[in-house]
Amino acid sequence: ILPLGLPFARTAVSPDWFDWPALPDLFPVSFPGVKTSRDGFLVDTNLDRLKARIADYFDPALSHDEIARRHPAAAKTTSRSVREALLARGGPKEEGFVRFSYRPFDDRWLYWEADGGLLDRPRADYRPHVFKGNLWVEAREREAKEDFSRGTAVRHLADNFGNGLSSFFPLRLRGENIESDDDDGRRSTESLPLDHFASRIGSDDEAPSGRPGLSDAARRSIGSAADTSGGRPTLSDSDAEAPPRRPDLSGAASVSSAANAGAPGGRPTLSGSDADASPSRPDLSGAARRSIGSAADVSGGRSDLSGSDDEIPPRRPNLSGAARRYLERLDLNVEDLFHHVLAVLHDPAYREANAGALRMEWPRIPLPGWPNGDAEGAAATLAESAARGRRLARLLDPDAPVDGVTTGTLGSEIAAVARPATVDGRNMAGDDFALTAGWGHYGTGGAVMPGQGRLVERPFTADERAALGDALPALGDATFDVHLNDRAYWANVPAAVWSYRLGGYQVLKKWLSYRERPVLDRPLHPDEVQHFTDTARRIAAILRSRGTGVE
Repeated sequence: ILPLGLPFARTAVSPDWFDWPALPDLFPVSFPGVKTSRDGFLVDTNLDRLKARIADYFDPALSHDEIARRHPAAAKTTSRSVREALLARGGPKEEGFVRFSYRPFDDRWLYWEADGGLLDRPRADYRPHVFKGNLWVEAREREAKEDFSRGTAVRHLADNFGNGLSSFFPLRLRGENIESDDDDGRRSTESLPLDHFASRIGSDDEAPSGRPGLSDAARRSIGSAADTSGGRPTLSDSDAEAPPRRPDLSGAASVSSAANAGAPGGRPTLSGSDADASPSRPDLSGAARRSIGSAADVSGGRSDLSGSDDEIPPRRPNLSGAARRYLERLDLNVEDLFHHVLAVLHDPAYREANAGALRMEWPRIPLPGWPNGDAEGAAATLAESAARGRRLARLLDPDAPVDGVTTGTLGSEIAAVARPATVDGRNMAGDDFALTAGWGHYGTGGAVMPGQGRLVERPFTADERAALGDALPALGDATFDVHLNDRAYWANVPAAVWSYRLGGYQVLKKWLSYRERPVLDRPLHPDEVQHFTDTARRIAAILRSRGTGVE
C-alpha cells in the first residue's frame, strides 16, 4: 500500500496491482480534453444554429453591442479585442465545425480554432490525431471524490468529463505529428507544446517487473481461469531485481455470444453503419482466432477502423516499446490491447477489487503473461477479452448501431426498457415532446444545473418482469417512469440503468438537464426522444453483460 501514499483507511487493491502496467505504460501519449470556457456560444446540438451564431460573430457589419444583444454568452466571455483581431483575419473557418463528445452519450457540434482566443484551451496538439476510424478511451490519474466511472470510448474531439481534466488515450497517432520510437519505446517530447499532457513513455525500464499472479477479480476481468499466487510484489525497476512470476492461465474464458434477438420489436437502421467501415482482424490462428469468433459475434467486427491510406495520413499505434513487444509475441495488435483495456475498465469485479487504488493513481491493467507474453493461453485469453471490449465500444458509441439493442429485432429484455409513452396511451405529439418537468436550469455564469425533474418509482409490472427475464438481476429491484412533462414519459427505466454513471456523470439525468425546454429553447425532436430510449437500452445491455457474462 505504501506506493499509494499511506491511506489512513483500508484500501481495496488487488495484491497484484503493482505487477500490472499502468495505462500510460501501454499507451504512452494522451491529451487533456478541450476547454472552451464558453460552451453556450461555441457548442450546440444543432449545426445550423451554431453556424448562424458564429457567422454573426464574424460579421463586420454587426457591432459589438449588437453581438452582445444577440449572443450574450459571447459578449460575456470574449473581449472586444479578441473579436476585432478575428474580424481582421477573416472567417469563420468551415473546417472548424467539428463533432464534439461533450458528455458520455452526448455528441454535439463545436466551433474549433487553434488560434484567435475563442477557445480557452483548444489543445492544438490533440486535434490532428482525431481522424476517421480512430478511437479514444478516457481516464484519469486519480478519482479521489467518487467511485471509479472512467472508460468512456469516444471517436471525436472531446471535452473534459466531470470536474477537472480528463486524459484521452488514442488508439493511433498521425505519423507526421509524432517522432519515431527507438528500440526501447522512448520518444522525445522536446517538440511538443507545454500543455501537451503526454503520459509517461513506456519502456522495459518503466514496465512493471515480473509477470503477475492474477487475483480472482483480476482474472475475471480478463476472462481467464487462472490460479492465484499470493504475496506482495517486489517493487523494482528492472527484471534483474525481482524474480519473474508467472500465472497459471490454463484455459480461456467462455466465448461471448451474440445478443438475444429472437423477440419482436424491430427498429429502423440508424446512421453511421458499418457500410463505411473497413474492419480489420488480427492474423490469429488456432485458439486465439476461435476465441474471437466471427464478425457477427462482436456486432460488426473490429473498432470501425475505416478509410484507406489515401484518406488518412500515415498513422502508427500509440504503443510503448514494452507493449509493442508483448503484442508481437502474442501475434496480436493494438486494437486487441485497446479493447481489452476497455473491457477491464468496465469490469465490476476489477472495479470492486481495486476501488481504493483507482481513486489514487492511473488504472493498472492485468495482462496474461506480461511483459513477455509467454503464459499458456495468453493470446486466446486476451483476444477473447478484446472481443467483449469491441462490443462494449459499440454500446458506448451513440452513433454506432448495435444489432438487437438499437437496430434489427430487439429482444424482449431490451424492447421493454425506456418505452416512450403517454398517460392516455396515445402516441406522442405536439407539446408532448417538450421537456418541462424541471430536469435542468441555468445557474451562475450560464452553467446548466441539474434539477429534480419528475421521476416516479414503482415496482416492475408482471409483463415487464416476464419481458426482462434473466436480465432482471442486473437491472435492480425497482424501476422508474421518467417524465418529459405531465403527459409524456419514458416507461420502465430500471433503477440500475437510471443510476448508471460514466465519466463522473449520472448519464441519463445529465442528458436530460441540458434538454429542459428553457435551456434547449425548443421541444425535443422525435429522434432525441428515441436517443434517450436507445441510450437507456445501451446501458441495460452493458449492465446485463456485466451481470451474466452474456454479450
